[in-house]
Amino acid sequence: MERMLGKTQLEDLETHDCHVEGCEEQCMFGILMCPHHWAMVPDDIVQRAKRHLAAYAVDGQRGSLRRWQRAACAAIDAVNAKTSG
Repeated sequence: MERMLGKTQLEDLETHDCHVEGCEEQCMFGILMCPHHWAMVPDDIVQRAKRHLAAYAVDGQRGSLRRWQRAACAAIDAVNAKTSG
């Protein structure tokens, strides 16, 4: 299930709920999920997300942002799959 995290959705918020289903832990803007859930993300997805976010910070290109968004969604989906029981 792919979804895009819209920049305008998140820009106006100082904090938000963790993106994992059912988690209400507050995260600072720019943080995808709470530390408990982030620790559950597979290492390959963590590295991919970090790499694409760093690339976007350097080049500001839409392609880098989209690759980060896909990695972020993969991270959320991976944790949701682990926690859905």
